[in-house]
Amino acid sequence: MNAALAAAATLVAVAFCLSTLDRWLRRRRAHEQAWTVSLALFALGSGALWWAESAGWSLGAFRVFYLAGAVLNVPWLALGTVYLLAGPAVGDRARGWLVLLSGLAAGIVLFA
Repeated sequence: MNAALAAAATLVAVAFCLSTLDRWLRRRRAHEQAWTVSLALFALGSGALWWAESAGWSLGAFRVFYLAGAVLNVPWLALGTVYLLAGPAVGDRARGWLVLLSGLAAGIVLFA
């Protein structure tokens, strides 16, 4: 049952990711790009959960699940809202910090 739910979450996330990617490719709005990244991360995290529930948990599956699904997903989703509410100048600064902190978080999770 857990694998089926994770599979459904992955497929829905991929569908939404492709939808926001299409909107971003047509309009080039920064908030849609941030939401596309967030949805891709969610799809990656739920895909790792799907794999882990189907084949058994491994260190690699847990790291991908934790990094993409728990650590990086929400900040990138919030970045889209920052762009909408605070404007492109603040959003661009927040994105710069987010890229830096995302790299730091990835390094910590992958080497912990």
